[in-house]
Amino acid sequence: MKRNILCGMKHSLALLLLAMALMPASVSAKDKLGLPAQGIALNTLTSPNTAVATPEPMIKVGSKAPDFSLKMPSGKILKLSSLRGKYVLLDFWGSWCPWCIKGIPEMKKAYAKHKRKLKIVSIDCRDTEERWREALDEYKMPWLHVKDEPTVGTPSLYDVHGYPTKILINPNGTINFIFVGEDAEFYTKLDQALRK
Repeated sequence: MKRNILCGMKHSLALLLLAMALMPASVSAKDKLGLPAQGIALNTLTSPNTAVATPEPMIKVGSKAPDFSLKMPSGKILKLSSLRGKYVLLDFWGSWCPWCIKGIPEMKKAYAKHKRKLKIVSIDCRDTEERWREALDEYKMPWLHVKDEPTVGTPSLYDVHGYPTKILINPNGTINFIFVGEDAEFYTKLDQALRK
């Protein structure tokens, strides 16, 4: 029995090493293992010898941020374009996402540090209305909040495939950077962008 377990472990390790070897060369070992940035995402492994049609991302750095209108907890509608003139951080999150929740204390610090230049808009994705409101009461995040609606599909509009996803928009409405996951590197990038 011990021999069967050992053979199974060797087989699993061999598959992991093979999968890592087949990843594109431009992906670092940290990225292959999903470290250090943490979040929830679907990853696809492809062989360098496989021809895969990769669609052009719907949004990218330098492109204009798509406008949207979503409901805030008060029932009022927030239109993204109404925030033009300041930096805006879109924070795609959900109460079901452990990395989103883990990042809240650091987001509070970043908000306190930059609130004169920055508006944060947390966009709740996939929660029920009741769970969204409970999470807002529980975590007391002092910035703007909206709830995605299936008819709007804001995560699709912004090509979000992992949570949390944070997108910094410049005062002129163009995308400054996109960050997926929860990591100290995000806060460094935010500090650098807002120093300008």
